[in-house]
Amino acid sequence: MTKWTLLLAIAPVLAACTTADRNAPAKGVTPAPMVNLPRYMGDWHVIANIPYFAEKNCFGSIERYKLLPDGRIDTVFLAKKGGLDGKPFEARSVAHVTNPKNNAEWQIRFLGGLVRIPLTILYVSPDYQSAAVATPDRKLAWIFSRERTISPADYAKAVEVLKTNGIPTEKLALVPQ
Repeated sequence: MTKWTLLLAIAPVLAACTTADRNAPAKGVTPAPMVNLPRYMGDWHVIANIPYFAEKNCFGSIERYKLLPDGRIDTVFLAKKGGLDGKPFEARSVAHVTNPKNNAEWQIRFLGGLVRIPLTILYVSPDYQSAAVATPDRKLAWIFSRERTISPADYAKAVEVLKTNGIPTEKLALVPQ
């Protein structure tokens, strides 16, 4: 399956994940007070998530962010399907910050902007080694770590932040690394 075929196949589902007002500030979730974008860029291992269909059966998942000269963010999702030795999977998109006052509210654009998904960075550890991210509608969430593992304290903090924001943390699934 080509990347374009995959993107066309997932477009209706991604569109269903969007909110009615795509440029509205996050409602019901509290963004991190301030995200240092250059420091946030790089690889984040997906430790746990409330997965959407493309993330199911993914192993060794990584979100890779790169700040572009125009301020947009190149995003690449990398994973192996079916196991750590499985077939490589990659999904690309572009994001932009929708609230420059905190840099924690983003909009991810797929298919040249036809499909847009709002994301909110809820928490970044002071050392930028772990993070919690969710969609404002609380349907999707992720716990990130710079390493393949996360300390129990950092994981507990990320879960606490998600729970405080009304995210159904009982739906979190650990992602084998």
